[in-house]
Amino acid sequence: MRLLSLKTPLSLLFLVLVLAAPIAEACRSTPEERRAEFDRRDENGDGYLSLEEYYGDSEATNSIPRDVKEKTFSDIDIDGDGRMNFDEYSAQRQKMRC
Repeated sequence: MRLLSLKTPLSLLFLVLVLAAPIAEACRSTPEERRAEFDRRDENGDGYLSLEEYYGDSEATNSIPRDVKEKTFSDIDIDGDGRMNFDEYSAQRQKMRC
């Protein structure tokens, strides 16, 4: 007799909950962790992220078209000043992670 049958709704729910728990834990970040991430990206130390600082220089981000990067950055830049402050970055990171 199998202890876990994926044919019953209760078993499927259990499986989802078991698999989702580590994901939910991983998506949480503290303000201190977000600050450390922000500071690592803020290469010139001015307290803001430019488009280039936000995306960095990696193969994955270099494949994103510039107009898509600009639109995404603009959506995160709530006050529209052309740079991302920590509050804007933190709010965006919280949305992305969870």
